[in-house]
Amino acid sequence: MTRGSAVALIITCVVLCGVVAMVVVAVGASVGFLPGLELYGLENIGAPRVGLVTLVGEIFVAQPTVEALQKMEKRDDVCAILLRVDSPGGGVVASQEIHDEVMRIRENGEKPVVVSMGSVAASGGYYVACASNAIVANPGTACGSIGVLTSYLNAKDLCEKIGISFETLTTGDFKGMGELDEEMTPEQREVIQAVLDDIHDQFVAAVSEGRNLPYDRVAEIADGRIFTGRQALDLGLVDEVGNLRDAVMLAGELAGVEREPVLIDDAVPTFGFFDEMKGLARQVAAKLADSNPKFELVYR
Repeated sequence: MTRGSAVALIITCVVLCGVVAMVVVAVGASVGFLPGLELYGLENIGAPRVGLVTLVGEIFVAQPTVEALQKMEKRDDVCAILLRVDSPGGGVVASQEIHDEVMRIRENGEKPVVVSMGSVAASGGYYVACASNAIVANPGTACGSIGVLTSYLNAKDLCEKIGISFETLTTGDFKGMGELDEEMTPEQREVIQAVLDDIHDQFVAAVSEGRNLPYDRVAEIADGRIFTGRQALDLGLVDEVGNLRDAVMLAGELAGVEREPVLIDDAVPTFGFFDEMKGLARQVAAKLADSNPKFELVYR
């Protein structure tokens, strides 16, 4: 027998032993002659899985979150997606792109998306959240802040004081708006305000659609103010007040599963069958041996 054949035989034996051990433990626990599965750390075998995607911090890049959502959508072992949002908002376009991806998955109807709000889910963070099937906020979560802003630095007086001037050539009266050494004209302000108003309208429309609320009702509270999770519940901006586990349970309920689901992180790889068996074999062996293997526009 060659060395390679011997190694293959040993691996096969380990896998088979692991499978046998797993079956013995599961059957033994079910009929009562062995302790329950929780003693061996196997109580979650066969439990439905909810895939976790996190959105933390300011939102200026959409792609990582979009890709994580798509990955969870494609996983056959995931019955629902939980998007954990802890963000004060960020870029308009980045927020819109993540919102649109959540809405696409929601409308596809195969897997519900539930948002669990952390300390803050405001402005762009709420823009993303409102596209989900359901939102769970903690009572003290700071959320809402439906609005848009922009800012620019005006150093005209300082430049004049220290003798610095700029020469800017443009092809139109509005091309050089927001230059460091110039104040905006009333006409320029009107142009910028019109842009802000249009983007704000898009935000209000997204909340109205996502939360199934009348546009005028959303517009009344879309003045940039924040709400606690409890206040947001009264306004229809969230569905439940609760913690992360409550959101996981709601995701399982919307997915139509009867058994309590477990939350899995996107960092956990998807194993093939034999890799899964080897992992379970190592876990069973370790537990049985009692060992412990070790000028910007922003929604903000």
